[in-house]
Amino acid sequence: MTDPIATLLSACQYQFVGRLGRDPEAKYLQTGNVVTNASIGINRPGAKKDDGQEAHWIKLEIWGEDGQRFADTCRKGQEVHVVGRVKTDRWTDRNTGAERMSLVCIVRQWQLIPGPAPAAPAPAPAAVAPAAPAELPPHLAAAGWAPNPANGTVAAPQVMPQSDIPF
Repeated sequence: MTDPIATLLSACQYQFVGRLGRDPEAKYLQTGNVVTNASIGINRPGAKKDDGQEAHWIKLEIWGEDGQRFADTCRKGQEVHVVGRVKTDRWTDRNTGAERMSLVCIVRQWQLIPGPAPAAPAPAPAAVAPAAPAELPPHLAAAGWAPNPANGTVAAPQVMPQSDIPF
């Protein structure tokens, strides 16, 4: 007997938008075909981690030339839109013996969503010589501001102790 959930999932076309949870991994089969595996995290609208709700993770399988392009183009943290059919993977957990299930989207079409690039390590800052202090505008000099030649900044005036305030 066939699983009705699996039949329904494979008969429909699904669209997902989410961020890649890891870099895609391309595998080359003996037949010469390529399959790329990845996963995306999807937040439900209004879902917040502090409410006890977390991202849903969906595995992706992208076959052939599209899979190779996906592996070459996409990186962890990028937002993608995928379209495809969904299948369920079921297995028994070796440690607990519990039945497990995960969703896998067999991607037919995909597209990167423009946005900020994933965070990359910041380059080491270049050593910068302190700038020569510029001449202060008269209103700052009159208010007690003074150039600090040691580091090229401007020092704030001394604050008057509260006991010396005349009102």
